[in-house]
Amino acid sequence: EETNTEEKLDFIELLRDLERHRGRRIHYDEITVEARFLGLTKSTINRLLDELEDDHILESVGDGYYRLLD
Repeated sequence: EETNTEEKLDFIELLRDLERHRGRRIHYDEITVEARFLGLTKSTINRLLDELEDDHILESVGDGYYRLLD
C-alpha cells in the first residue's frame, strides 16, 4: 500500500513535468518513455493511468492523450 502510494506520487510528478514542458495534453508514448526511466513496467504504467483516472486526477482526452485535472 505504501509503495503504491509513493509510486503514484512519483508518477503524478512525472506527469506534471511532462505537462509543463509539452503543454496541457500528454501523449501516452511520451508517458511510457519517461516512466521507463523511473523503472516502471508497461503494465505498471497502465495500472497507474487507470488508477489516476478513477481518482479523477487524470483524464483521457482521446487519440492517446491525457490531461491532468486541476
